[in-house]
Amino acid sequence: MSSKSENSDFIDMVYNYDWSSTQFGPMDTWDPALRNAANLCLRTEFPMCIYFDPPNWALLYNNALGKLAKDIWPEIFETYMNTRFNRVITTGKGFFGCDLRCKVQRDEYDEDAYFTYTYSPIFKSDGTICALWCLAQETTQKVLNTRRLKLLEDFGHLTSNIESLESACDIITKKLKNNEDIPYTFIYFVKHNLNTSSESSLIAHLISTTFDDDDKEKRHIPDYLPETHEIIDLSKDVNKSYGTYIELKRINIQSIIRKLRMLVLIK
Repeated sequence: MSSKSENSDFIDMVYNYDWSSTQFGPMDTWDPALRNAANLCLRTEFPMCIYFDPPNWALLYNNALGKLAKDIWPEIFETYMNTRFNRVITTGKGFFGCDLRCKVQRDEYDEDAYFTYTYSPIFKSDGTICALWCLAQETTQKVLNTRRLKLLEDFGHLTSNIESLESACDIITKKLKNNEDIPYTFIYFVKHNLNTSSESSLIAHLISTTFDDDDKEKRHIPDYLPETHEIIDLSKDVNKSYGTYIELKRINIQSIIRKLRMLVLIK
């Protein structure tokens, strides 16, 4: 959150900005409705911006003073914003969107983000729309938390279908197939083997993956993934990193789902 001094500096920057160098002209020539909206936008504590000069849609937000929305938000302007802007202009009514999924670029890569927002028209004294209010709040973390809790809830409902440890693994990987938060899953069973010298070794067997067919006989692991081993001798490959393997004893089958973190190994 910005400090009071940062907010004050930004307000001063907006008022002192050379608007005469833009197509909008000096701020004191703006329509009173737009000037009042700009004053309110600058002094509110809620995330807010103004899009004005339709259909160009220039932006009053942070350092994007007078820049076009299509240049500031190239990833989502045509797909999401412009159609909704036009809807408000056409109907004269506001638009509300809840947890809208957008692909945005952050830190030089694309990611999904979610926003709840509203666009409201700002009318000039002659009744025409000169700009849009935009109040917005990013809800990405809320959406992710809800989605992940729903997954755990679904696992809880599936416990009645468990007949064995193997069937639990099958249920887990089927439920995680095409999951948006866990790209792929491999489940290994680890057991002790005694070799000829009476020394114990840990052998991990790949039991189930999210790439398995329903008939359990075929597995289609994409070429872009690292080498996948059907069997791993953990005692011989101690210097390799296969994740953290925790031995799961065959105890009460109803507790298997509660031990999900022990079963699922994400590469």
